[in-house]
Amino acid sequence: MRKTTSVRSALTAIATSLLLLDLSACASVPKRGSGGIALRVPDSIGVFALIKRHDYPDAALGVQLRYQRADSLWADVFLYPGADLGKKCNLECARKVLEREGAGFIASFPEYIRRGYMDTIAVTSDRNLKPSSDDQWRLGRHLRFDQRSRGQPRWSDLYLYYLPGYRIKVRATYAPDSLFAGYIAAFATAAVPALTERKAATVSGAQNLASVREYRPPLVPSRVP
Repeated sequence: MRKTTSVRSALTAIATSLLLLDLSACASVPKRGSGGIALRVPDSIGVFALIKRHDYPDAALGVQLRYQRADSLWADVFLYPGADLGKKCNLECARKVLEREGAGFIASFPEYIRRGYMDTIAVTSDRNLKPSSDDQWRLGRHLRFDQRSRGQPRWSDLYLYYLPGYRIKVRATYAPDSLFAGYIAAFATAAVPALTERKAATVSGAQNLASVREYRPPLVPSRVP
C-alpha cells in the first residue's frame, strides 16, 4: 500500500506542476456580482466524510483533501490559487488554459507508463461542463480515463473547475462500475458549492488558501490502509 500511496503522490505532483505552468498565462476572470468567493473546508460533502488532508509546503500548490464513503470509495479534492492573481484574462483566455492543461496531462501518459505508475491509460471521455446561473465556477471540464494497473482495470475521473482567483480539482480512481461513476459525479457536482461561499467583500485566491491552511476541522478515522 505504501507503493500505491507514492504512485498517487507522484501523479498528483506531475499533474499539479503541469497545471501551474499553464496557469501562468491566464489571470482571474471577472467576478459575478459585487462580492468575492471564500473557501471553506466542510467535514463532509454528501455521504463522503473528510478523512485526510495534506498542506503542500509550497503554498502555491494549495491543499489536498480526501473524502471517503462508508464503502471506502474515495475522492481527492485539490484547492489551489492560480499563478494568475492580479492580472487580466477573460473567459476565452481561461478556456484555452484549461485546454492546454488537459493536453499537457494527456501528453504525460507515456511517462507515467515508463515509470511504472500504470500499465496502460487512455482517454474515454472529455467534455466541457457548463455552469448554471447559480454556480460559483465559470468553466469546468471532465475527463474519464480507462487505465490498467498491475493487471487490474480501473476508471479514473478528473473534474476541473475554474473560479475567480483559484481552482478546484476533483480526482478519483476506482474499479470499473457505472454506479461508482455516478457517486463520483454527484460528489464533484456537490463539491464546489460545499467548498465555497459568497462574501460581501472581494477575497483574493491567496487569502482564501491562507485561511484554508489555517483551518483544520476534525477528521474521522481513516479507512484507507
